[in-house]
Amino acid sequence: MTGMMTNGLSGSQFSEVQAPQAICVAPTRELANQIFQEAMKFSYGTMLKPGICYGGVSVRHQLGRIEKGCHLLVATPGRLLDFVENRKVNTADLHLV
Repeated sequence: MTGMMTNGLSGSQFSEVQAPQAICVAPTRELANQIFQEAMKFSYGTMLKPGICYGGVSVRHQLGRIEKGCHLLVATPGRLLDFVENRKVNTADLHLV
């Protein structure tokens, strides 16, 4: 997160397709929620916008929040693949670390 803030944030707010600068994949929605809560704490008072997506809940609600801007996406594998395949999340510009 610090690197993202230092190097500058990119992304388009209120876009149907979001291109997060970083994606954190978690194996369960419980772990995804824990990581997201920590990301919210670290990003408080900054321009960085974390987002979350996981299965078992409304797709529409999650997409609505992500479409408002998402620099860091915390996701479970299944829902992330769903969003990528349906062209809601663009991973073309991600750098693997």
